[in-house]
Amino acid sequence: MAISSGNNPRGFQMLQVSIAVGIIASLAVALRFLARWRSKALYALDDWLLVGSLLPFYGMLAISKSLFDAGLGMPAKDLDQIPKILKVP
Repeated sequence: MAISSGNNPRGFQMLQVSIAVGIIASLAVALRFLARWRSKALYALDDWLLVGSLLPFYGMLAISKSLFDAGLGMPAKDLDQIPKILKVP
């Protein structure tokens, strides 16, 4: 299924923000490793923990995509149903 907002603009915004944050986080980790490599500094435990923390983050991105496809962000009721719901018997 192609990624498009279609009838789900809130879910699409959630997906866009998640992907943007994922790109920024990956870039930050890559730049950190590049800085360590260029300065010939040793990689420490915190560097590898950063890489390890990206793995569950990528899993969260995959889950976000699945939830978007399943309708996350869609209204629970259509607008034409709301007057019926709000009527007091």
